[in-house]
Amino acid sequence: MLKLSQEESKKTQVEILLYIDKICKEHNIHYSLAYGTLLGAVRHKGFIPWDDDIDIMLLRNDYDILLRLLSSDADYNLVYEKTNNNWYTYAKLCDKRTYLREDGYPEIETLGVFVDIFPMDFIPDNKIERFFYAKTLYLFDRLIYTSVSKNFFRSTSFIKTIIKTILFTPLALVSKSIGTKKLVNTTLRLMRKYNDKNMKYVGFLPNKYGYKEVFPVDWFENLDTLEFEGYSLSVISEYKSYLSLLYKNYMQPPPEDKRVSNHIFTSFWR
Repeated sequence: MLKLSQEESKKTQVEILLYIDKICKEHNIHYSLAYGTLLGAVRHKGFIPWDDDIDIMLLRNDYDILLRLLSSDADYNLVYEKTNNNWYTYAKLCDKRTYLREDGYPEIETLGVFVDIFPMDFIPDNKIERFFYAKTLYLFDRLIYTSVSKNFFRSTSFIKTIIKTILFTPLALVSKSIGTKKLVNTTLRLMRKYNDKNMKYVGFLPNKYGYKEVFPVDWFENLDTLEFEGYSLSVISEYKSYLSLLYKNYMQPPPEDKRVSNHIFTSFWR
């Protein structure tokens, strides 16, 4: 199979994003650019130069509607909780013309160049309850990760690798004994725990940002637009506050030695 260049991969991702934007507009679905994609739109009007993926976020109700529309799409593959061998707690819309292999993780046959789609679920108003809820979801995220990753103990130095191996071997043993599918299903149920209650806050807690990604649901009521790779795309109106939560001084680029992608994957044309 022929590898995609970085330029081809990014161009394909933008095409997927524009397709999602079109579907959302047709069905009055509110979405927003998220994470590094939103940061890239603010700081670079496109991809962060060392970033290599696109992220969007939606409230759970809109997320479920969008996934129903995309699950039967003829032009794209939707990788989500019903996909064979899936271990993600969010969705990926993938280009059918491509195949993507993520180093150290199980193969998903329909995975290709993708856009990540994150559900924002309701979170407890009570700070103590919210803290323990966030910690629980983060723990399950780590359990899922250790159950599938062959690189979990790998680090930038031999000493760090030894330390990680000592600290996290018990976690890995627990995750292997439970199994990935059960861990993912349990996490998905926990994520939806408060969605039938009238809460003030939302977030996607089973990730590296954890408790930092908690923000008022009202931020989704009014949407704005920002330029991303030459296109005007949807963002929450309080995007500056959102970026401050995750990145603090978000307009300041990181040191040069930190300007690297967090992902290890290779994309091919099918």
